[in-house]
Amino acid sequence: MDKVPISRQLIYQYRTAYSACSTDLESTAQKATNMKRQKQEREVADKQQQHSEQRKADMTQEQKEAEQLIAEASDRLAKATMSKNKAELLAAQALLHTGNTKLMEAQKAQEQLESVPPPKKN
Repeated sequence: MDKVPISRQLIYQYRTAYSACSTDLESTAQKATNMKRQKQEREVADKQQQHSEQRKADMTQEQKEAEQLIAEASDRLAKATMSKNKAELLAAQALLHTGNTKLMEAQKAQEQLESVPPPKKN
C-alpha cells in the first residue's frame, strides 16, 4: 500500500468532490420531488376533469328525462282535455309543472358547470 501525502491540494480536491457530489444528490432529490408533485397535480386535474365530464353527462341525462316527462305530460293533457276528465287534467298539469321545474334546474346546473373553467394541464 502506498502512502499518499496529505497536502492542501488533496484536501481541496476532496472538499470540491464532496461538494459536487452533495450538490448533485440534492439536485436529483429536488428533481424527484418536483416530478412527484407534478404527477400528483396531473392526477388531481384528471380526476377533476373526469368528475366534471360525469356531471355534464348526468345533467344531459336529467334534461332528457325532464323533456320526456314534459312530452308525456303534454300528451296526457291533450287526452284529458279531449275527454274532459278533470282529475286527469290536474294530474297532467302537475306532471307538466314538475317536468318544467326539473328541466330549468338541470339547465341552471349545466350553465354553472360550463361557467367553471377547466383545470390547467402542465
